[in-house]
Amino acid sequence: PQQVLVYRHGLTVQCASLEARQQRLLAGLLAGQLLGQACETLASTTDEQGPPPIAAWFTEWMQNGLLVRCDLVDAPCAREEVTDHAR
Repeated sequence: PQQVLVYRHGLTVQCASLEARQQRLLAGLLAGQLLGQACETLASTTDEQGPPPIAAWFTEWMQNGLLVRCDLVDAPCAREEVTDHAR
């Protein structure tokens, strides 16, 4: 089956084919996963295509208006890692 993304950019309805990895990443984000969690899930299910071009996908999605906001989550484990590396 082919994965298709249908969205609206302004007043224009757009349709784009998605590869399976893009669909899995978007599905994770839409399900409420944090970006890191969605990327980890994608990495654990990635086949032999090599690393996914996530930065390119995000660039395209932002240009098309799919991503309009990013909320930073206060993650205690991230602060601990920074503190550990600073020692």
